[in-house]
Amino acid sequence: MPELQNAYLALIRTHVPAVTKTVALDHLEAGYAMSEAVKKALTVPVKNDPPRIIYSATPSLLVLVDGSPVFEADAAFGC
Repeated sequence: MPELQNAYLALIRTHVPAVTKTVALDHLEAGYAMSEAVKKALTVPVKNDPPRIIYSATPSLLVLVDGSPVFEADAAFGC
């Protein structure tokens, strides 16, 4: 609405500070480089494969084995 343009402009000028800030170019570039480094550091590849589901209709026990099983004699069982 072109007829409200001046009213909106006056409203914006009253609420937006008229102060400008001068920043050195090297500080601006360093801040940008830091933000890019943070973005890159926060991205971590993850493995989101669903787990294998094991179902049993009878009572059971899940035994986790780290590596290949190794059979050894056990003195407690007389083997």
